[in-house]
Amino acid sequence: MKASVLIRALACAPLVAVAVHAQVYITEFFYQGFGGTTGNEHEFVELTNVGTTAVDVTGWYYRDSTNSPATPFSLSGFGSIAPGESVIITDISEADFRTVWPDLAPDVRILGGSNPGLGRDDAIRIFDSNDVIVDQLSYGDQDYPGTERFRQITAITTRDNLGQNSIVGWYFSNTQEGLTNITSINGDIGNPGYVNFELAAVPEPATYAALLALAVLAGVALHRGRRTVQQ
Repeated sequence: MKASVLIRALACAPLVAVAVHAQVYITEFFYQGFGGTTGNEHEFVELTNVGTTAVDVTGWYYRDSTNSPATPFSLSGFGSIAPGESVIITDISEADFRTVWPDLAPDVRILGGSNPGLGRDDAIRIFDSNDVIVDQLSYGDQDYPGTERFRQITAITTRDNLGQNSIVGWYFSNTQEGLTNITSINGDIGNPGYVNFELAAVPEPATYAALLALAVLAGVALHRGRRTVQQ
């Protein structure tokens, strides 16, 4: 194997690292809770870092299906999302959210006052600092006949259904056996701040690069071995 081939192969390692960087997903959402009012409906979106490395979300932002209002809701307040951490964005203040969900763990981080409210048929879109969509989910029982109208009970999905931008495969959080939900002071049911599945181990970007390098070196050794046999 020529050295140039090895160099080209190793140069691919950063691309692999970029691929595993996209590990923040929408894992739960809540549209129109009990006791809410127009523009203050106790709605929320949960984002989870399902990877094994922290993700810096500085410059990231949230929009619904439209680009209105002109200024999106910034996620920079989270700074970095730790591996396995779930965070919440909501249309009410953090203090009000904790009042509505009194059993919410105190270490769950919340950004309140998200300006794009969720509609019956809508979309949740998460963008990075380069205006590239990191994850999105379109939903609505009218736009997607046969799917649920997720209100008063939160919507969740399985690990392998994340990032599909399809409401098919999402279900009410109170229908999963073994999942411990909490109840809001208004009678809403959900599991904000926690996911309903085990977080699979995701190799570090450096691990991918190391594995790629080992594979290339193994190929070099095999090639040399064949040349020795032929000689």
